[in-house]
Amino acid sequence: MSSELWKYCGPQQEKEFLLSLNLLPSGMRERMSGEAQLALLYSLSNHTQRHYRETRIPKKGGGSRRLLVPDGLLKGVQRNILHHCLDGRSISAHACAYRRGRSPIDNAAPHAGGDKDKLLLKMDIRNFFDSILFPRVYGAAFPESLFPPAAAGLLTHLCCCYDPLPQGAPTSPAISNLVMRPFDEYIGKWCEARQITYTRYCDDLAFSGVFDAGEVYRKVRGMLEAMGF
Repeated sequence: MSSELWKYCGPQQEKEFLLSLNLLPSGMRERMSGEAQLALLYSLSNHTQRHYRETRIPKKGGGSRRLLVPDGLLKGVQRNILHHCLDGRSISAHACAYRRGRSPIDNAAPHAGGDKDKLLLKMDIRNFFDSILFPRVYGAAFPESLFPPAAAGLLTHLCCCYDPLPQGAPTSPAISNLVMRPFDEYIGKWCEARQITYTRYCDDLAFSGVFDAGEVYRKVRGMLEAMGF
């Protein structure tokens, strides 16, 4: 459905659309009216920060990574969003993380072998998840071509904590790939025109071939900055 058709979608149709997504756990839905389900979802979306706990896990290179882990209720809702709204959406072929049957090995394989003069350039996107903010989640994950505006707003609130995308929520990996799709496609085509191989595994970018590393770095850095990274 296009955004033009959503113009003719009234409040009742938006409610029916949200209920059709079956966002709450099945055991809860069976005991609640539609109005009660929507009231709970909106209450949850208005206070998502109360439903996360912070934890830290060690990084391989030292230091620790901050995670925001949702409680059982919010995690259940997010898993349903993942299943009903995000799974199966088109992402770039250059994105190797958070895909069934893909691993870091698949990210590294395209860069193996080749010319003896071949370079391998690796770049890291700092504060990757924390830099993906509400407006970008709304536009990439829940566009008005697929979701009525009020529903898109609710779904975005349920997937963000305050403003950023929380690392630790089950929806965040899939959303990050949707947000990065324009970057992946643009940089991928730019690289292909120069016979450069490009892949991305979450926040790790890899480029291989015979090229000017400074030129690639400046091109990538400029686009990342334009996207808010």
